[in-house]
Amino acid sequence: MAKIPFLRFFIATFIGAYVWCTLLIGAGYVLGHEWMLISSYIKTHLPLVFSLGLVASLGYLGYHFREPLKTMIELKLSKRTETNQ
Repeated sequence: MAKIPFLRFFIATFIGAYVWCTLLIGAGYVLGHEWMLISSYIKTHLPLVFSLGLVASLGYLGYHFREPLKTMIELKLSKRTETNQ
């Protein structure tokens, strides 16, 4: 699909999985018995985090695609005025 050579894909996947697993194991080691306290904080604040992430994603997409959206809106408005005349 991505036309990436297998060796490059394998190495990148291995490095990414290694880093991810190391972070999770490290977090488990550091949090230890405090996991229940952290879990309650996560449950309390997760909707806020998701909402902020959604707003940030929509803001990014709006900023990134503002020119194509502006052009599309202008084309639709020009077609609408042409049909009304």
